[in-house]
Amino acid sequence: MTDGTVIKLLADGSVQVLFPDGAISKCQSYPIKSAPPTSKPGSAIARLDPAVTAARKSLRGPGTNPKPSEEPLVPVISLPEKVPEWSTTGVDGNKVVTLPEGGHETVPEAVLCSLATCPQSGQVLKTREDNVITVERPDGTRIVEHADGTRVTTFYKQVQQEFQAPDNETGEQAEYSEISKAFVKVECTGFATVIFDTDLGSCETVFGNGTRLHTQANGVSVMDRPDGTKLLIEAKGIVSYYGHDTQTNKAPEGVYVMRTASQLWL
Repeated sequence: MTDGTVIKLLADGSVQVLFPDGAISKCQSYPIKSAPPTSKPGSAIARLDPAVTAARKSLRGPGTNPKPSEEPLVPVISLPEKVPEWSTTGVDGNKVVTLPEGGHETVPEAVLCSLATCPQSGQVLKTREDNVITVERPDGTRIVEHADGTRVTTFYKQVQQEFQAPDNETGEQAEYSEISKAFVKVECTGFATVIFDTDLGSCETVFGNGTRLHTQANGVSVMDRPDGTKLLIEAKGIVSYYGHDTQTNKAPEGVYVMRTASQLWL
């Protein structure tokens, strides 16, 4: 998630949620099942568009007798027979579990944790009994390393933001101001590093070979490779490939543009 929360779906059916502040939520058996595609009384039925039905009849020809078509049924959404039980460990080690009949209760046996402060740098080291380590710096940076090795770093950067647009009539230039923005970096051995902009919802994926993938919230993605080539993926599916000349100020020798073909749905 864009705030740095990591959701792990394990092969044994359990779910783990790792929060950027060091909290952890676990569910040993989360019921995930799909309802069988059978009709039941009171179930919703998705009917076809009349225009689509007419188009299909015209394709068969006037002399054919169409068979009564079976209308597709919307899958029935049923609640799980057993309410999943969650166990949450807070930042300070307090544990809360959900009850089968609803609600929650606090577990008396909290997870122990220890604090250590560096007098020179002012950094605070917090170590929990469940192998979660947190480092907090005076500038607001927080580094959390969970027991499985997942590291979530929350940090702040000074960026320029335009607060006055340029005016072509008067010739006034745009004016900018520096603001502090929060970013979250998620790292784990065997996976690509992801850096989120918590304000805009965009992210940057850094691969081991140096390739960087910039993804915006509107779906536009730009892939920069170490050899200087670039791949631009627009929201409408148009893909543009730029050659090696993207590292210089000169225009590239050629750009390959790929578009998706339009499809006719009947």
